[in-house]
Order: sequence, then C-alpha cells, then structure tokens
Amino acid sequence: FPSHDSYSGGLTSHSAETIELIRSCGENYQDFWWTVLNKGLINSLQITADATSSAKQTIDLCKQLQHRKTFLIDGVETVVGSSKLSDCTEALLRMLSTIQNDPEISQKISVILFIRSDLVSPAFQNIEQQTHNRKTEIKWDRESIFNFVLIGISHLKWFREQFEAPCTEIDRLRPALTRGQVSLDNCLEILLQIFPSQLRRSNIRTLTFFNTYFS
Repeated sequence: FPSHDSYSGGLTSHSAETIELIRSCGENYQDFWWTVLNKGLINSLQITADATSSAKQTIDLCKQLQHRKTFLIDGVETVVGSSKLSDCTEALLRMLSTIQNDPEISQKISVILFIRSDLVSPAFQNIEQQTHNRKTEIKWDRESIFNFVLIGISHLKWFREQFEAPCTEIDRLRPALTRGQVSLDNCLEILLQIFPSQLRRSNIRTLTFFNTYFS
C-alpha cells in the first residue's frame, strides 16, 4: 500500500481502486484491510463486485505460502476522510495484532507499517504492548527533509532534463544527502537553481515558502 509517488506497484492510497474497494466492503474497514492483504498475497489489484475477502480466507491463504512475504503499508492517513480515519486505523491495527499473535501466520508474513504516531495512540489502546521492541521512531527536522527533497528531485526525469547542473550537483552530494548531512543553506542554494526566487501566485519569496512549508 505505497504512497502516491511509488513506482513499485501495490495498491495506492486514495486511488480509484482503493475507493472502489472500500465501497465494495460496505465501509467495513476490517474487511477492507483483510482484502488488501489478500490481494497482496495473490498479487492482484483487480476490483470486482465480489472483491471482498474475509479474515478467514486471507488467513488460510497465508498458511499456504511456501515462502515468507513482507508487506509495506504507508499513506494510511489519506485512505479515508478525517472523520473515518480513527476507525480505519483501528481496523488495520487489529488485523496486524491478529497476524502478530498467530505464530503460524507470523512465520509466513510480516507487515511493516509506516504511520504517524498521533494516528496510532487514539486508535488502539494496547498499542504500546503490541509494538514493544517492534517499532522505530523516525523524526524529521528541516535539514533532513530538504536532503530528502533533493534526492527525490534527482530521481525525476523532467528535472534531470531541465536542470542538468543542479542535478549533477545533487548526484555529487548523494552519499551525504542519503545520510541527511548536507546543510540547510546548501540545500536551499541548490533549490534556488531550480525554483524562482519568488513565487508569483502567492507573492512570497521561495525560501520563505520552503521554510514555512517544511517547518
């Protein structure tokens, strides 16, 4: 369930397929998440009128696996609207709890969830027990975010074609960028070779926009 900019396949957050699948499940988020896992197991994104898979069907399918599989889930905060997000997140965490607490299933699959901490606490009361020694907290500051932004820019064909010099500089700095070690000033200097110094529509300096947006 990768985010919208993933190129590796999977079911994309808030895509037409995801919306249709939620509708097919009657907004039953337990069924939705088990169906998402089921489709990952069979490697199919086809959404049909009978697309919904029960927990039992998916669990039985897990137990038949010959090789262990790992699934990544990201973009949970954009799956549904804010008013339904707590229910959707709780259903996901309950599914993960079922997987974790069944040795036969947990030997066959593992699920790595990337999620904001503020979405987890209100959704599931026993989350601390469930994630004990199983979670890694990732914290971002502005400098690390800008390092990440530059790496992302260099991966996009259009930027490489239109801004060869700054992309060449990004390539030179890539080892340091991947470690988040390029200074904020250096990052902004490269960005200003790509973006105008002032944004016409909002009539603010680009650096002001960047500093505000990523603060």
